[in-house]
Amino acid sequence: MISISLVYHRHDRKTRFHHIQSFVLCDINEESSLCGIGRHENILKSRQGGFTYWTGSLRRGNYVLIPFSISFWGQDTKSTDYTLVIHSSIPIDLTISRESPTLLADCLISAVVKKYHISTEVCHFTYK
Repeated sequence: MISISLVYHRHDRKTRFHHIQSFVLCDINEESSLCGIGRHENILKSRQGGFTYWTGSLRRGNYVLIPFSISFWGQDTKSTDYTLVIHSSIPIDLTISRESPTLLADCLISAVVKKYHISTEVCHFTYK
C-alpha cells in the first residue's frame, strides 16, 4: 500500500486563494521511451485547496510522479513551495531528477487517453 500527499505552502494566509494543485503518477518503461509512458498505470489527482492525496497499490516497476499546478500559469508568484509526502508499506527507492516539461504533457495525455477514452459510433458519442 502506498499513500501520496501533496501540500501547498501558502505564504499569505489572510487573503482568499483559489489554488488548484495536481499530480500525475505514471509507470515508465525506460527501454521504450515515449511508448512506455503510462502503459499500465495512470493516476491523475487534482483538488482545489492546499491538500491533494491518493492511496492505493502499485505493481512493481518504475514510476514518474509529477506535481503541478495550473493556478500559477501566467502569473508572477512569490512562491510555489510544496511538500510531497510518500508513505509505503514496503521499501521503495526514490530519485529526484529534472526532466523535460514534455514529460508532464506525455503523462497527462496518457492518463486522459486511458481513463477518458471517447469512442464514436455512427452519429453519437459513447463514453467509457
